[in-house]
Amino acid sequence: RMFESLLLWGVTARVDCWVGPYAAAQRFCCDRTEFPEGHPDCFDSLTTFGDCCAPTYASYHAQAPGSTAALSAVCPPLPNECPEAQETGKYKVPSEFWSSYGVLVEFAQSMAADHYSSLWMDSMRLLEAAKQLSCVGHFPSCFSKSQTKALCTYLDAVAAHAATSWKVEFPGGVREACLDVAQGSPAESLLQGLQMPLVSTYHSLGIKPWAGGSGRITMVNKMSHHLQIPPESAPGDTCDLFAKLQPPWFGGEGENPWIDVSGIFVQHRQSYGIMKSLDDAGIALSKRVLNLGAFDGSCYSRKFYGNFDVANCLIDVGWEGVLFEGTEQYHQEAAERHQSKENVEVVLQLIDPLSLISSLEQRRDRLSELDLLKIDIDHSECLFLEPVFETVGLPKVIHAEINPIFPPDLEFIEHFQYPDQIIEGAEADRNRHSKPPYATGCSVGAFLAIMGSRYRLVQVEYEDALFVRSDLVHVFPESRRSPTVLWQLGYFCHPFARVGRDWLMQSGLDFRVLADERKSLSERSSFMKRVFADLKYTRYNLTHAVKT
Repeated sequence: RMFESLLLWGVTARVDCWVGPYAAAQRFCCDRTEFPEGHPDCFDSLTTFGDCCAPTYASYHAQAPGSTAALSAVCPPLPNECPEAQETGKYKVPSEFWSSYGVLVEFAQSMAADHYSSLWMDSMRLLEAAKQLSCVGHFPSCFSKSQTKALCTYLDAVAAHAATSWKVEFPGGVREACLDVAQGSPAESLLQGLQMPLVSTYHSLGIKPWAGGSGRITMVNKMSHHLQIPPESAPGDTCDLFAKLQPPWFGGEGENPWIDVSGIFVQHRQSYGIMKSLDDAGIALSKRVLNLGAFDGSCYSRKFYGNFDVANCLIDVGWEGVLFEGTEQYHQEAAERHQSKENVEVVLQLIDPLSLISSLEQRRDRLSELDLLKIDIDHSECLFLEPVFETVGLPKVIHAEINPIFPPDLEFIEHFQYPDQIIEGAEADRNRHSKPPYATGCSVGAFLAIMGSRYRLVQVEYEDALFVRSDLVHVFPESRRSPTVLWQLGYFCHPFARVGRDWLMQSGLDFRVLADERKSLSERSSFMKRVFADLKYTRYNLTHAVKT
């Protein structure tokens, strides 16, 4: 067994299992994806899974205080479960919560140690409970008094934990203020009473809001905190991630932390690492990319939320490729950026699935044996797969923007609107203004349905997904995980899954219901169809897999 020599060193498993030549074995050994008690080749009667792995899970899974059932209750409630909630979008999260979550997001982006993860979790629990309370108070006939009391008990317990552990000084009685909100008082005063002491505590610890943009860039290996939403705020055990596999929970076997589009450090594979893994496995690389939606041609741009482009990053290190951009201003910036590179063509074209075929046929020789296809045009991305496949073949790797709110078993596709002109200036083209904002693009399930057996999902990166051609998946062990688990890890259980974009709270909807595996796929699909019907929105397809 691999740990026998530990005994010769006088090291007991309970003290430290992962030392010396075994320092890198923890992720492999403790991963529960295939074996509930870790990989059997790693353990024996003296070095057990419980001794070596369980402490790791416990350290990352802060137990929730008190009763938590009310925190995961869908609110606003589903129309078929409460008559008072018949009108879609009737309830709007108070705007004060947006700024509070914004502060919390900025602090999360700047924390430099696991030690502070507990404080961040307490902060998130307080805001989640206060937000839930505000909603529950808006639908008094839909929730029992016991549920509101349970929320207040929970809120009080979390505040007490934060006060004890981090010396957070909350003014007045949290439970009393909570009960006032439950009886109809505005939630703003309670929220302010929670937020200001938390901000003061963060500042006293030297944690200041991060002022940078987001984007996946390689950083020094110093930020290793592991953040997640409070597991009890998710339906069922959806985000009880410690029971599913070893942290870091955001998937992947990446060697170094990097920043995803949400602005926090995660352990997904980077574009360079993906290609290096293929090269190390003896896979011949053409070093060619096709970029549909190249923006300003940069690897990392601070415009808007911060834009990171995996294809442009490879172009920056000498790869060749064809870059399409439909907005004239961004095309001009991209063309100027790459004008000295003879092996890079920047095309001004507002593409659609039909016109793309002729454009690719003209460049077939330059695009043979593609290593990477990247699609991010903010509109029906999955509908561009077949035109590429039919014209230039199957790329080794596909990186695409997805509609993240739908789990893989729900296949959502926004109908494509064919443009009639290129819109000049800094504004994005009209395809990027599809409404409502949660009805854009394609779900990861729609991508998988179109790809069929040709590709496997490797990781979900908040609002993006990475797929690898099926003959190459042996290089990426993450691909053995189910698409649902990868979606949970990369999006739904991401700490900013329900707070990272303003429209998530402005919508007045609780998208957690889409991940509730206690409800049938038909129920979850019907929920969104009801939402779209109320909004008179019809430009979409939404289907679900039939489970037998």
